[in-house]
Amino acid sequence: MLKKFTGIIISANTISKYVYCEAKNIRKMLTTRSNAQKEFIEASGVTELMTDGTMVNTIKGWKEVRLIQASKRQLGDYANADTLSERHL
Repeated sequence: MLKKFTGIIISANTISKYVYCEAKNIRKMLTTRSNAQKEFIEASGVTELMTDGTMVNTIKGWKEVRLIQASKRQLGDYANADTLSERHL
């Protein structure tokens, strides 16, 4: 299915290998950064929430899988349609 939608050819074993490896990293981060929530709340910038999802066919039928990312960043200068082409990003 990954090939059908993205053109990427990769085995289920390879995906599993990377998922379990990253899960170990996340577990370590969660146990060593107990103040991560406080750091995020105190960070400067505007909070943004991005989300995306897809449907995955499981042995119990189709299920939605969602990815959500919360981040903070400083806002850029305001631009209207008349000055948009003059902006340097």
